[in-house]
Amino acid sequence: MISLRNVTVAYGDHVVYDRLSLEIPDGRITGVLGSNGAGKTTLMKALVDRLPASGDITIAGLKHTQFRRRHRRDLFYLPEQGFTYDYLRAREFVRFVLDLYEAPDREGRAWRLLEAFSLDPDGDQLVREFSQGMKRKLFLTPFLAMEPKVLLLDEAMNGIDAVGLAVLKKVLQGLAAGGSAVVLSSHVPDFIEKAADEVLILRRGQVGFHGAVSTLDRPLEQHYLDVLGLDVEAQVAEFLSPGSL
Repeated sequence: MISLRNVTVAYGDHVVYDRLSLEIPDGRITGVLGSNGAGKTTLMKALVDRLPASGDITIAGLKHTQFRRRHRRDLFYLPEQGFTYDYLRAREFVRFVLDLYEAPDREGRAWRLLEAFSLDPDGDQLVREFSQGMKRKLFLTPFLAMEPKVLLLDEAMNGIDAVGLAVLKKVLQGLAAGGSAVVLSSHVPDFIEKAADEVLILRRGQVGFHGAVSTLDRPLEQHYLDVLGLDVEAQVAEFLSPGSL
């Protein structure tokens, strides 16, 4: 379990989180929604100690900095702009990452995942020739293949096609079924509603809502807008009214 107790994170004088308390369970996919600047990326960076934070952050009972040092292969933060190397082939890139984390035993799983993502593990095509969606799927592959205990995905779906999204959803659900804590941020409520067990809605540096998707009494997109206090239909109607342009 990931636990935050009275956590404060700030950029200079700008406080993003002020004494935030939150628990994210193992064995579940937690989808994180929030408007631009709501703190989704900040939350993930704080969990992996990329941003200084006061208060208590623990993972599996250990301080988050200790967990990261002791369990290098079990905590991954995958940012929106993932890295790949243009002059490697798909298999070479995956092997490079697995070797970096001393995980050559995961190669077979990685090759199968590449194939599921419609990427040829034996192909001669250089990464520089890949589309953005192909690069995204390639970047995710070795980290998913290592089956970490905690996986933080920041806008993981960007650029990925419908088949790739279906594969990603199944893989993440498999990780959660195996006991992993999966945290997935997105601006797409529909994907969160289909893939996640729980949803966390951030609003102005606070938890606007945190609960099971199955308990919602209306579509997640509408629930999200309600939590943010937005009436999109009224705003659009006003914009489209005669004389508004």
